[in-house]
Amino acid sequence: DEGQSPGSFLLPVRETQGVSEKWIAGTIRVKKVVPVPRRIIRLGERIQAEDLEMKESNITYLKEENPEKGQIVGLIANRTITAHSPILLSDLRREPAALKGQVIKVLIGGDEFEVSTQAVAEENGNVGDVIKIKNSETQKFMSATVIEKGVVKIQ
Repeated sequence: DEGQSPGSFLLPVRETQGVSEKWIAGTIRVKKVVPVPRRIIRLGERIQAEDLEMKESNITYLKEENPEKGQIVGLIANRTITAHSPILLSDLRREPAALKGQVIKVLIGGDEFEVSTQAVAEENGNVGDVIKIKNSETQKFMSATVIEKGVVKIQ
């Protein structure tokens, strides 16, 4: 029913002989073992494995799936997360592997050979993103794929 909150229900019970109808109201609580912080994690902090513990938590009213512990470690908190509360992926963000204005290593080549040089990142990017870079010597712009922190590859 649209007027009910998540986890609540109304169940109609009809008498077989009569026309009268009764309702049973209830609330379902959903609990699941999920990773939770052992301490308060402040906005901008990187989450470490030792910051987390697995704990049974009430997830009835959560609007998104809880991530696994391995998905959380190394991410940055988007907001302050209270101790012992379930963590959502929307609470976290990845740290960019390339930052705008950063001098980055550029790899060019294939399986047989590889050449490296330096360039400046013209935009932020995570691993796997294609970003614009500028060759400092020629002042030319190129696109490259971020392959690790501070390293891009031109295919």
